[in-house]
Amino acid sequence: MAVTKTALPFLYTQLNPTNTNAGGGPEVVDLVNSGLTVLSSRGQRLAQLAEAAPTVENGLWKLEADGTMELTWHIRPGAQWHDGAPLTSGDIAFTLRVNQDPGLPVLRNQAYQLVERLDTPDDGTVIVRWKNPYIKADELFSATLGSLLPRHLLEHAYAKDSSALFDEAYFNREFVGTGPFKLRSWDAGSGLVLDVVPDYVLGRPGIEVVEVRYVTEDNALIAGVLSGSIDLMLGTQVSTDQALSIREQWQGGHVEFADFGTWVQLYPQFVDPTEPLILNLQFRRALMYAIDREVMAASIQSGLVPVADTFISPRSPYYSTIEASIVRYPYDPGRAARMMGELGYRPGSDGLLANASGHKITVGIQATTAQAIHLKAALPIETYWQQIGIATDIDTVPVQLAQDVAYRANFPGFSIQKQPTDVDAIAKLHSSEARLASRGYRGVNNARYMDPAMDVLVQRYQTTIPIPQRIQAISQIVHEVSDQLVWMGIFFDTGPALISNRLVNVGAGENGAKATWNASQWAIR
Repeated sequence: MAVTKTALPFLYTQLNPTNTNAGGGPEVVDLVNSGLTVLSSRGQRLAQLAEAAPTVENGLWKLEADGTMELTWHIRPGAQWHDGAPLTSGDIAFTLRVNQDPGLPVLRNQAYQLVERLDTPDDGTVIVRWKNPYIKADELFSATLGSLLPRHLLEHAYAKDSSALFDEAYFNREFVGTGPFKLRSWDAGSGLVLDVVPDYVLGRPGIEVVEVRYVTEDNALIAGVLSGSIDLMLGTQVSTDQALSIREQWQGGHVEFADFGTWVQLYPQFVDPTEPLILNLQFRRALMYAIDREVMAASIQSGLVPVADTFISPRSPYYSTIEASIVRYPYDPGRAARMMGELGYRPGSDGLLANASGHKITVGIQATTAQAIHLKAALPIETYWQQIGIATDIDTVPVQLAQDVAYRANFPGFSIQKQPTDVDAIAKLHSSEARLASRGYRGVNNARYMDPAMDVLVQRYQTTIPIPQRIQAISQIVHEVSDQLVWMGIFFDTGPALISNRLVNVGAGENGAKATWNASQWAIR
């Protein structure tokens, strides 16, 4: 069979299943290591190395009266490691053991810590007992939470010195996985070469060899795509403008714009803002009505994305159900002006709003230089707010300050950021995640919004297993966030995927799924 080169440029330092944060890393892990289940591009969790994904409906996800849960996975017959060893429940138990090891914090995902007990009644069955309800329990032992670990190759090293486990050659040049492709060679300076797994349990992929290249320079990436030496881009993203230019020139491929996996939003400062009026809901609503987000989406994002009225993507399987609960703020500067008048603010001779005591409003907007889209969005917002008489001050955060957690947490008025559009974002609303000095500014609640009623809603969502009731909880949260303007959405963002016309069954990742979720179905025309 002919050797086919499919290049996947990305930034990644080593083939290490625990190091998946670099661009393209998660996609490569999917190529070489499958999990028991996988998230599809439709947002559904499907069986992969398991015979079925646990659900309440099929009886593999059981809810107990005491609030605990039990999930069962049956390993698909024929599932095996690249060295021919069968995948067994013993491997799953070993994976859990390593992930629960407090001496290996690199792997400590919340899901593993909620597991009370794992039973292996036979080599093909895994039964997990959970301490508490957890809505993402079905993700356990999937690539989402990190790769499965082969007991027959790593147990001895782990028993000898667990702290040195990740120094093993297994985690780079001697890697053995469970995915549709296996490692042939690995070069720290150039990339990897992967061979097809002919007896992969879900069927042999239609690509014989995948060459993974490290590409760090945009021009080199674009040149490779246009010349035909690169068939697919993963991880490293070109800008929307670059993708549109490539689309006009590239005869041998096409550009797909991934679903709206991120959104550009304003976080109001809910802890000691320099302008106290930010804590006033009517003021925040007036600011939203003052922004022409339709024009911003059309001009900044070339009309490829809609306005973002909520943190749930319009392409999410949840969206049609929760859409009616969204409170929207169409562009209406006249209404914004009237609302400011109701707050006691009138324009002065300089055009700026002031109240009876002479107080003029100045609002700060923090924007980092790390992503160009932050400043691209901040500048028109500044103009729109100035048009209704509000002075603004853009705080441009240089690279050296971007990682200063105290500085970033104490933004003066608003922080403009690009964040994922996912129901997982709900966790960021809980008071326990507020980035406070007393907590060392740890947490993911960037707005530092703290409300007991919201905490109850978040906890209800996080412990509601049946899907219909869970969607009801999501709808309540979506309504509260948009009504109270806890987060102020501007527009959605999209990531371009560059795909050669030679490739079959290859698409952009959508609904939280990576583009490689179905790599076993990839083929060449």
